[in-house]
Amino acid sequence: MGGALSLATAALEPDVIDAAAPFYGIPGEDLCDISKIKCPVQCHFGSLDSLEGFSSPKDVAKMEEKFKAGGVDYELFEYEGANHAFTNTTGPNYNKDASHLALQRLCQFMNKSLTP
Repeated sequence: MGGALSLATAALEPDVIDAAAPFYGIPGEDLCDISKIKCPVQCHFGSLDSLEGFSSPKDVAKMEEKFKAGGVDYELFEYEGANHAFTNTTGPNYNKDASHLALQRLCQFMNKSLTP
């Protein structure tokens, strides 16, 4: 739910959010229009995610189309062999390699995006 909330907040509160980094979650169109996001976005999704309507590869492709149509400044990373919640160290889908790479990319992105 955190990934969807970060995108929704970026779309609905553009004066509050300076950067967003959703991990495996996309808000529904009834909540917000993600093509309106004005801040930089870095997305992290697993290639094996099967949550249709929320974070599956098909949903990720639709999200990317919306970003392109809206001119959103984004980076998209899809991790081969990773499933939904691949960074959750206590969950069954934890993927150490994908998680470490994603978190490294996240730190670099936030350092770049939030530096005055």
